[in-house]
Amino acid sequence: MRFFGKRDWNRWRRRVVGGLALCSLSFLAACAEPAPPNTAACVLARIAALPITQSRGFALIPAGLNGQETLLLVDTGAAATMVARHMADQLGLMPDRLMPYAVNGVGGMVLTRRMVVDRFLVGAVDLGAQHVMVSEPGFFAGFDPRPSGLIGADFLGGLDADFDMPAERITLYRPRGCSGRFVPPWPGARYYTLPAELSDGGQLFVTVSIDGHRLKAMVDSGAETTVLNASALGKLGVPRAALDGDRHVAAHGIDMQAHLAYLHHFREVRIGAEIYNGNAVWVGEMKLLPADMLLGSDFFRSHRVWLSWTRREVLVAVSP
Repeated sequence: MRFFGKRDWNRWRRRVVGGLALCSLSFLAACAEPAPPNTAACVLARIAALPITQSRGFALIPAGLNGQETLLLVDTGAAATMVARHMADQLGLMPDRLMPYAVNGVGGMVLTRRMVVDRFLVGAVDLGAQHVMVSEPGFFAGFDPRPSGLIGADFLGGLDADFDMPAERITLYRPRGCSGRFVPPWPGARYYTLPAELSDGGQLFVTVSIDGHRLKAMVDSGAETTVLNASALGKLGVPRAALDGDRHVAAHGIDMQAHLAYLHHFREVRIGAEIYNGNAVWVGEMKLLPADMLLGSDFFRSHRVWLSWTRREVLVAVSP
């Protein structure tokens, strides 16, 4: 398992075995509604329908960098699009200025460069020249296939994304006139809607609850698993000492210093209309994360999720 974090504040990387244990799922059917038609004023202009290649549980989509076909990881928790160091070296990319940029992460701070990609394609969408950050060497180690970077909120913001990992596809739309109650084009589907906040970095934050306590969660397809920030334990009335008897693993942050993550059991986790009973959630120290949780790629792998940066909401399809 790998905690896969953010460029601006939450690059937390580690290898462990296992994943989020969410057991005994109950669904509140009354909270999910079938989809009636949208108003005529709402127009969804489809700009890309992209196949997903899964690697280490992450969603990779086709892209082109200076004419070379490759794959990029879709990271809704990253503020900025990034190119992997090995790809930057292979393409001979040049920095756009002499001084490096300081990048803060969960585990500390590193200095990196911003490079210029002369022609950047996402699927068939030609973005022209783009300025992108470059990852640390070995950042995408252990992936098969290995992505050549990631797509962040700077690209996704202003769009709607139908993120369907179970069906291995992502469809991107540019919505027009879709204010008010929105219904996704999911014929016959039942779903629930999570109102979202939008950060300055373009990340979506939703409200979830653990053991009856409301928490702020960042929707993060770039985190391999859902993680509770250790700083939120106080909100739940759980002392840090309660983690001492839990299974734990060593984690490494952006500064490669070791941190411990613990698999702790809670009575109940609520995400929208879904209730998970008798579950275990990873708990880790993420001091620079402006949220109580990361809602990670494990959630995306089991749900069809519609993300709207323009309307600031997240829609989640559920099984009948």
